[in-house]
Amino acid sequence: MKRLFFFYSILLLLLTVSTAFTDEIFAPFVSKLQAVPDGNTIKLTWMDSTDNIKTYTVYRSSKKINDDTFSSAEKIGVVPAGRGVFIDTPAKMQPYYYAVLAVHSGNTPYKLFIPFRNITDKPVHVINTVTPEKLATHISGIKTSVLDKRIRISFKSSKPERKIVIYRSTSPIQENEDLSNSSVIATTGSASGVFFDTPVPGVSYYYALFDALLSQKGVFNFEIGENVTKNSTELPLAAVTLPHKTSLAVLREQPLPFLNVRIGIESGKPLASSLISFPRLRHLNKKTRTSVSSLSKSLPAYEPPIPSLYIFPVDRAAKENSENYQLVRILNTDFMHKNWYEAKKLLGNFLSLRHSENIVLRTHFYMGQVLYFMRDFHASFMEFTLAEDHFYRETRPWLNSLFFLFSNGEVERGN
Repeated sequence: MKRLFFFYSILLLLLTVSTAFTDEIFAPFVSKLQAVPDGNTIKLTWMDSTDNIKTYTVYRSSKKINDDTFSSAEKIGVVPAGRGVFIDTPAKMQPYYYAVLAVHSGNTPYKLFIPFRNITDKPVHVINTVTPEKLATHISGIKTSVLDKRIRISFKSSKPERKIVIYRSTSPIQENEDLSNSSVIATTGSASGVFFDTPVPGVSYYYALFDALLSQKGVFNFEIGENVTKNSTELPLAAVTLPHKTSLAVLREQPLPFLNVRIGIESGKPLASSLISFPRLRHLNKKTRTSVSSLSKSLPAYEPPIPSLYIFPVDRAAKENSENYQLVRILNTDFMHKNWYEAKKLLGNFLSLRHSENIVLRTHFYMGQVLYFMRDFHASFMEFTLAEDHFYRETRPWLNSLFFLFSNGEVERGN
């Protein structure tokens, strides 16, 4: 009996130790945590744990975060799995340390602190605490007039050292949607308080002026009569009499691009037609077609899978009023809901506005996906090609699939 009791006691002890050891070992954590200051914000990036963790909590402290100092650290955010990005906007310029901890199912963090993995080892601080809105210039007193065959745009800038973006449209510019029908004609300094435009005569134009940095972030402020013209301005049509045998090129200060090949490159002789012509389509003879068919049959069958919709992590973590926030709204609605025609329209409108290069390239990547599922494969190919140099890994599955469709004749010429 005593031996049996002793046996059960030992078994219970082993189970208890095993359970405690297992609980101690299972403590998931993120890796490659980095904190990079950018103006008035600090951008945190990391790689999620490979364990099944749904949320992560972000902590900030003036001291290096460990078991002894964790109680004084401030919880500043909760981030869902799969995002891997958090933007902090500290109110002070003092140095801070950060930690990103995995959250237990009971909403408590796994308190495991590993330098260079889930905690920062060196402090970082913001470069300034001034928001882009406070740094931006305020444009007022916009006026337009016709002067020396040009439209003169005058204005006042509260901060002459700032650059501005000038929009032009044939319709009034009063809200964000109107910018999709407008053109950016210049990004220039605001110190002079004047800009000269040479548009097409006989057409009425409206103008709008915005701070360049806020424009890149997609933040626009419309004040009719201050930075946006209330009335349109038009260059009058000038009466031009063409002299005999005068080239049209000399009548324009900025001629349109024109290619006119009149002499053969190889022969040097005048061509019968100035238009460029392509060789006519020729079909392979029967013997060649038979050989190609025989070789093709010996190749293993290959058909790349249709890629899944992809959104970059930086766009999943966009904050309101950020430059890519409007793009994220499109991605989270019509793009993810597969409303391809509406998504194509909205992405096209977004591309018509001025944005930073990286956002433009990501938008072309998203447009390529939309056109792919609309079966506009040639247009899809062109969009992915634009983004390929910057996002090679992400575009490769889509281009491989398109190459397969092209090479197997599943896409008719002109589609």
